[in-house]
Amino acid sequence: MADAEKKVPAVPESLLKRRKAFATMKAMRIKKILAEKKSRKTTRKLIYKRAEQYHKEYREMYRREVRMSRTARKVGNFYLSAPRGGMKKKTTHFVEGGDAGNREDQINRLIRRMN
Repeated sequence: MADAEKKVPAVPESLLKRRKAFATMKAMRIKKILAEKKSRKTTRKLIYKRAEQYHKEYREMYRREVRMSRTARKVGNFYLSAPRGGMKKKTTHFVEGGDAGNREDQINRLIRRMN
C-alpha cells in the first residue's frame, strides 16, 4: 500500500511545465499573427479606398480637360492664332528683341493681341 500512495506521476513535472509554457507561447504567437492579419486587412481596405478616390479624381480631371479642349475647338483657334501686327523675329529670344522665350509680365499684352 505504501507503493500505491507514493505513485510517481506518468510525466515529469518539468516536462509538464515546458509543455504548458510552449502552449502559452504558441497561443500568444497565434494571437499576434491574427492581429497582424487584421491590421493588414484594414490597411489594404484603406489603400484601396484611397486608390478609388484618386482614380475618381483623375477621371474627372481628364473629362474636364477633354471637355475644355472640345469647347476650345468650337470657339476657334484662339490659342493658335497669330497676334495682330504679326511677330518681329521668331528665331531670337525675347530678351534680344525677338518673340521666342519667356515674356514674364508682358504675356497679357501678347494674349490681348492674339484675340
